[in-house]
Amino acid sequence: MKLVAGIVQLLIFQQCALVMGRAKPLNAEYPLCANVSNCNNNMTVIMTQIKLKINEMHSEAKCLFDSYVKNQQFDKYNLTSVCNPESIDFPKFNVANASEEEKMVELYKIFQYMKVAMGNISQEQSELNPLQHHLLSKLNTSKAQIAAVIYNLSCILCRKYQITKVDVHYSMRFPTNTFKKKIRGCKILKKYKHFLLEAANMMNGWIKNLGHNPDPSFNKHRCESGSL
Repeated sequence: MKLVAGIVQLLIFQQCALVMGRAKPLNAEYPLCANVSNCNNNMTVIMTQIKLKINEMHSEAKCLFDSYVKNQQFDKYNLTSVCNPESIDFPKFNVANASEEEKMVELYKIFQYMKVAMGNISQEQSELNPLQHHLLSKLNTSKAQIAAVIYNLSCILCRKYQITKVDVHYSMRFPTNTFKKKIRGCKILKKYKHFLLEAANMMNGWIKNLGHNPDPSFNKHRCESGSL
């Protein structure tokens, strides 16, 4: 019953994310534990929800990236070069020898970064490609998923580790040139796709150690065709 309640709670936060306005640049102050009283008391349930949501996002990441690229008129450019993500300021994900607490903090930082980045990409695309409803829907879904993961990570950090503040300040740059906006969005979404693979593998390993087998259905996802 607690799992059902937790899922309902997760869906509420997803819906809230859909009505968010344009994301703002990151700063170092976030009310990390503002909604801690609403958290599920079962930390294993929350960790399982995080794992399931990250797996879902990972399974959809390629479709999101492909849909984005198809709508940016990159045909005459070398996509590998144009969308090379090495030049962007995406946060590092170094959890090879990290503790569970350190891994949760790293995930929290990156998803806070992506909340801002995805918000700006979504806003830019609504202005540049307002009729591409398939792409805009995918971006809005991603924003909602990110908000849900952040909420559950906040519960873990506050309840389990008594962490009340995490520095999530990054020197994120927002280009004004239209083509540069498209390029930056492409680089971020490509890097995000790679990150989600790492995060999914990490969370699946954690769940496996608890004696649960990852749901193989999350590795089988077919992109829906939209009107591009």
